[in-house]
Amino acid sequence: MLLLDLTLQNATKTISNLNDNLLSQQKLNLELQNTTFSLNSQLNDTKNTVAQLSSINDDLSRIINYLNNTGKYGMSFDALRSELASQILRNQVLLYNDIHTNYDDKLSNIPCNFKTAFSAQSWMTNMSKPIGSTDYLKVRNYLNGLYFSPVCANMTDFEKFLLFDPSFGYNGTNATVNALNSAMNIYFGQLLLYYFPVYGYTGSGLTLNDWITANFTCLSLAANKKFLYK
Repeated sequence: MLLLDLTLQNATKTISNLNDNLLSQQKLNLELQNTTFSLNSQLNDTKNTVAQLSSINDDLSRIINYLNNTGKYGMSFDALRSELASQILRNQVLLYNDIHTNYDDKLSNIPCNFKTAFSAQSWMTNMSKPIGSTDYLKVRNYLNGLYFSPVCANMTDFEKFLLFDPSFGYNGTNATVNALNSAMNIYFGQLLLYYFPVYGYTGSGLTLNDWITANFTCLSLAANKKFLYK
């Protein structure tokens, strides 16, 4: 009997030791997992830092090449800063003008492309004939996808203009090709003046700094900076 009790005690102690060892092993595994996660995070941070340093190095190399090629190596810091600022501004103005030209070209080609896309329709042969509500949805999707959205023009805002402007008064039921072409000519004319202000525009158009802030992409403009017809 005494032997059996000793055996049970030993077995119980052994099981207890095994449980302690198992808990210790689980704790160690958890610590290793946390350490691995921390190391991975540090590795990612290091990779990002290396990428940033590489980008800075590339920028510095371009600056040095620019200075060497233009014979301005050794100029004072203030003079260098002024020169680089002028160069950046010139490039920004070029981008601004390129966007203006691209928008102008794209929007001026709408009538021709529109006519080609829907040449088989009877309302295209007779452009004073109503397009009709069914086909108007196709026309709307076509115009919105290819012309309105790419220049951040609001299709709903255009339809309000088409309906409520005294010169038109058309909607999705009675709109004609002639009406759409005339309305878009006015609407996009105002949009171009807003995005690229010139003398004679009475609203508060965008500035070069607005385009710089948006990285020269209208999709990055703040909502209150995007064109709406007034």
